[in-house]
Amino acid sequence: MSYLFGSLNKTRTVTFPESVNIYSIRESDAYKVSGIIFDYGLLYEVKFKNNNALSLGLITGLTTKVNARENILTQSFDGVTFGSTYIKDTIENSSTKGNIVIPPFYGGGIMFKKADKWLIGADYKFQQWSKFSSFGVLDSLKNSMQAAIGLSIFPSNNLSGSIFKKTTYRFGLRMAQTYLQLKNTQLNEYAVSFGFAFPMQRSKSVMNFGFEVGQRGTVENNLIKETFVNISCSLSIYERWFLRRKYE
Repeated sequence: MSYLFGSLNKTRTVTFPESVNIYSIRESDAYKVSGIIFDYGLLYEVKFKNNNALSLGLITGLTTKVNARENILTQSFDGVTFGSTYIKDTIENSSTKGNIVIPPFYGGGIMFKKADKWLIGADYKFQQWSKFSSFGVLDSLKNSMQAAIGLSIFPSNNLSGSIFKKTTYRFGLRMAQTYLQLKNTQLNEYAVSFGFAFPMQRSKSVMNFGFEVGQRGTVENNLIKETFVNISCSLSIYERWFLRRKYE
């Protein structure tokens, strides 16, 4: 269960720089969104001999209507840039309640673990963004998909060894077809990632570091391709808390 809230602002401006008799128009749409979203998952694990295990998982999210309020302000103004001179008139100033429809998604994954040596997994997710709508109006979004594969290696489970033997090494690849389509070209995304998990001294807690490098977009049809880098750090706490002592 998750709670979605926030605002979304859209602004459209029409100007006539070569005309002194026609006023420019600016329309501002402000959306305030709030609602609860439920996602569902199922995990099944099969254990084999020698501590080997196979895990299968399914996830889904049904179509969800999120409450929203739309505030529209449309004004005419004199000048090329809004606010550079003066506002001529307020054409519309309204507020409407409605819904934003979050489309459904489906996905699944599989993972195999070889004792305490390594594990490999893959997953896939598909979401029907073509069914996204705001106040009953469909958008130009396309269906999206994402596929990923990852590998973790555990050199040793001996806590008394060197730091390199106690460290978990992780590698991953992913590709995605985003919901954006510009100039009849759907934008794709590719990324490679790697990371480390360092155990804390005298504890089973783990410090995680991750790095991801990827590309999004394309230079075809005069579009833009960008390269991005993501760095993450997290702490997995494995401690015994709130235990009553047997002896004082």
